[in-house]
Amino acid sequence: MNGSLSPRQLRFVQSYCIDLNGSRAAREAGYSAASGADAVSACRLLRVAKVKAAIQAQQQAKAQELELTRQDVISAILGGVQMARSQGDPGNLIKGWLAVSRLLGLDQPEVVKRVISASGERLRQKFEGLSTEELLEIAAGRG
Repeated sequence: MNGSLSPRQLRFVQSYCIDLNGSRAAREAGYSAASGADAVSACRLLRVAKVKAAIQAQQQAKAQELELTRQDVISAILGGVQMARSQGDPGNLIKGWLAVSRLLGLDQPEVVKRVISASGERLRQKFEGLSTEELLEIAAGRG
């Protein structure tokens, strides 16, 4: 997998996997740091399929090396959440729940899929084809 990465991409992946700081990883890999260019480079690199795959592979290898599973991490964080709750520490309680939500993908917007009938689909298409002015006329009761 790493054979398909450029040397700078490989350095970016290695650095990124240390602390998950994209800007720092981009700078350490030799990308420009001028005027936030490192953050832009990091953003672009993190969208490259082979870079994402290499990061995931490194993270999985490290987890295997440490003999950690996702469940182990979640259980440890939940232990911290319980400790924060018992100590009356709302800041760390919230941080713990945020970490769990990220691990479980619960921090992403919920996608709601609606199934509509064929006639409803035709109506939707009709309204999507109307101009803003036509829609405003309908909304005003003049359409």
